[in-house]
Amino acid sequence: VRLAWDCAEHWQMAGEPARSRGVLRECGEALVKLGMPRGAIDIFNHLASTADNDLARYEALEGYHGALASAGLWQQVVRSRTEMLCDQLGSHLTSFELARQDIALLEALSHVSTHVEAVLTSARALAKDEGLPRVERARAALVWLAFSDNLSSEDETRSAYAAATELVDSRSDIIGSTLAKLIHDASVGELGGMADLAERIVILSRDSPSPAAQTRLLRAAALAMRIANECDRGLAILAEAIAICEANDLPHSAVSTLGLSIAIALEDERIERASIDGRNLEKWMRSVEKTDLVSKVDWVLLSARIEMISGTHGDGVKRIRDLDWRHLDLKTPRLHALFLATRVHLAHLEADDHSLKHFGEPLISILPAIWRTSCVDYVVGAAAYADRSINGPTSAARLASVYLKSFRRQRGPARGLLADFVSTNATELLAHAEPRIVAPHRSDQV
Repeated sequence: VRLAWDCAEHWQMAGEPARSRGVLRECGEALVKLGMPRGAIDIFNHLASTADNDLARYEALEGYHGALASAGLWQQVVRSRTEMLCDQLGSHLTSFELARQDIALLEALSHVSTHVEAVLTSARALAKDEGLPRVERARAALVWLAFSDNLSSEDETRSAYAAATELVDSRSDIIGSTLAKLIHDASVGELGGMADLAERIVILSRDSPSPAAQTRLLRAAALAMRIANECDRGLAILAEAIAICEANDLPHSAVSTLGLSIAIALEDERIERASIDGRNLEKWMRSVEKTDLVSKVDWVLLSARIEMISGTHGDGVKRIRDLDWRHLDLKTPRLHALFLATRVHLAHLEADDHSLKHFGEPLISILPAIWRTSCVDYVVGAAAYADRSINGPTSAARLASVYLKSFRRQRGPARGLLADFVSTNATELLAHAEPRIVAPHRSDQV
């Protein structure tokens, strides 16, 4: 890289600015392909700031945004790309409006925005726009599919999957087609093949030149292992992803990876592993932008859960007490439900009936919006405890039974707070269990 800068300086001094810029551009592109985007970021930023015409500036910014994305610096992509597109169009459209025509901005928003419906709407519009290149529409369809799963909408998920299978070329984009199959099956399909799909994703991830993309694929594989009740393998995959984050200085990817690792460890009652990951997460949080609300809330919730389960209330519990959920822009139903569940968990431990009602009622209300999504035993368990306090054991047993028999998207026994509730309310569950409604393929779960 140093040699490229020296060569560029030489050509600049020789009165050959085009050749100078060409050397730097080729170096930046090579760095991204080699999986070293950090060095490329500085190069493309320099090229954009020194461009003497709009075309050269926009070309440099395309490289800059690609390098930022490869490094997982999504907030910076959103800011710079929105500014560039508004400048090009001479308009003041919002990021979500612009994302309906721009796949790079859409993908960046999908990583940092809590506005699930807005991202989904943009992804759907881009995927259906026949005037755009097929490859961009295929990438948009994958975002659409992932966010329809977040919204727990079966019809939306099936529509998005149909679009993805039509647009993603299974021969040239094996990663995309396999990922689409994994997301679909985790959301509405059969769960029996999740572990095999996950192992395929792990192998395919090693072909990606982008460190951030590698960790993203490994997280998807680990989540599939969690759904398949293969927690050991899931945690091992995440350890591989964390090593990539550390080797490439990927703060956002590290926070997301450690968050999933902590959630699996807590669910599997591995408190020591969760505590170690929690300390590592706190270290990485210092490098994450303050505007990254998703990462901040995840950190607050997970650190509080670690302390509550280990019985050592400290800064984590204090942070969850100080977090005013009414002023949070939690447009993600799952994240909102996790916050409410954590507060209910704390109230349950402290036998605080007022807080159980205060946080439990909105949790029970929001539950139907998220209990079709995977791995929400913790949330449902908290809702069941709140329901027992507010409406009595019969109502709570009915709530837990309906979830276990009809909506649960996870193999193996109940986990976390739900496992606690089931073990202490077995009589009520047997007496008030509802008949099976759907999903007979999950008969091994209860």
